[in-house]
Amino acid sequence: MIHRQQRNLRKKKYRIRWRRIILFFCCVIGFFCGIYITFNTSFSLHRGTLAKYHIVIDAGHGGSDCGTIGVETGVYEKDINLAIATKLQAELEKLGAKITMTRTEKTTKALGNTKKLSIEERGRIIEAIQPDMTLSIHQNFNEDSNKIRGTQILCNGSTSVMLASTLQATFNSELNTDLNYLQNDYKILKFGNHPSVIVECGFLSNKNDEKLLQTSKYQKRIVEVLVKEVENYLLNQEI
Repeated sequence: MIHRQQRNLRKKKYRIRWRRIILFFCCVIGFFCGIYITFNTSFSLHRGTLAKYHIVIDAGHGGSDCGTIGVETGVYEKDINLAIATKLQAELEKLGAKITMTRTEKTTKALGNTKKLSIEERGRIIEAIQPDMTLSIHQNFNEDSNKIRGTQILCNGSTSVMLASTLQATFNSELNTDLNYLQNDYKILKFGNHPSVIVECGFLSNKNDEKLLQTSKYQKRIVEVLVKEVENYLLNQEI
């Protein structure tokens, strides 16, 4: 009798243990299903939001024109510009935007080290398309101070001031900087009558910026801010 009770008790404990194990795995599966649903719902809400927009991304310099040069490693601006511009293209295309690049990996190889893409050639691409926005990717350099860092936005006319102001404020917040956007007669921004800005992603005169700008992680951080603010800007114009 005692042995039978012990066996029944062991069976009961065994069943309870398995119920707990099954319950645990059900909770784990439910947790990951929740993450999957949340992620896909969030992604689907943004996918295609920029489907009716055409954006030109201009990777500054290239070919024989290396742009500015890093003070520490001697990195060429042209290479960082193209890396960031390519990442930006990929992320904006995920939102459905049509992207035209003034300079790509393919055209850069064609330029070699003896030819360059002039501002006029870039301008013809922009004017032929008449896009909704132009983003020209560059890197900065300050001759007077190696302490200035961060992303700075440049713009021309009044049609671009709101975009420039918003981008500058967001980058200042993201990077803990206090830079002002600059407004002047920048040649690459004179083509077309749409919002156009130069994004000076960082200062190659600053050793820390120079180091960060060569990492994919930091380039993606810059791109994330740009994509978010470009999407917000364009969609707010519809309201």
